[in-house]
Amino acid sequence: KDLSLSICGKNPVSGKLISSGASGNHTYTIESVVNGQVELNGADFVFNPSIDAGKAEFVYMATDIVTGCSSRAKVAITVHE
Repeated sequence: KDLSLSICGKNPVSGKLISSGASGNHTYTIESVVNGQVELNGADFVFNPSIDAGKAEFVYMATDIVTGCSSRAKVAITVHE
């Protein structure tokens, strides 16, 4: 599921990736990152922006362990000064 976050400066932000599916058991992978770095542990993430202000984002893939179905979502982050 797409998410939208706002943060101040180069402060890290953490959260949980959201997905739905038949089994409720998913794996997560990061596909792309713009203006930062993402650390991923299961569904939990920490995003560290590399800009002082502007737009950042990352795209992740959630895959249902049982059915193999996957879906892609984006986390959009607005970095304020």
